[in-house]
This record gives sequence, C-alpha cells and structure tokens, in this order.
Amino acid sequence: MSALLLRRDGTLDRLEATSTVLGLFREWECSVGECRLEADDLLALYTDGVTEAFDDNGEEFGEQRLVDALRRHRGRPSE
Repeated sequence: MSALLLRRDGTLDRLEATSTVLGLFREWECSVGECRLEADDLLALYTDGVTEAFDDNGEEFGEQRLVDALRRHRGRPSE
C-alpha cells in the first residue's frame, strides 16, 4: 500500500511503505514512521490497483493522475 499526503499549502509528501502487503500475514516485521497531520491536510492510502488501472485506450492511470484528482477534488465533501 502506498500513501500520499497532500498538505493544505499544496505540497505533496510521498509516504513510503514500511512492510509487505497489509493483512496477508498473521505476524510480520516492519519499521514504523511518523508524520504530523495538520488541519486540512489530505491523506490518501491506495494500492497499485488504482495507479495501474487502464482506460479503454490502454493508457495507465498512473500516480500523477491520482495526485491531480486529489488536488482537484480535495474540497468536495465525501458522498
């Protein structure tokens, strides 16, 4: 799983994975990372199924499109 942290000022932090796939193993070793979330920061957790999805033209969605979508829709309430 990957994570993107879109700060309220528009900067983007890519949070790197610290272990293997989540939930697959009963026990596993991993490192722990911390970061501070401020008001209006947006944390997006996603799997490669999002960024590696293809459209009807065979074009991969990619991380940049995900970032663009997060920036474009960050102020909208969830439905």
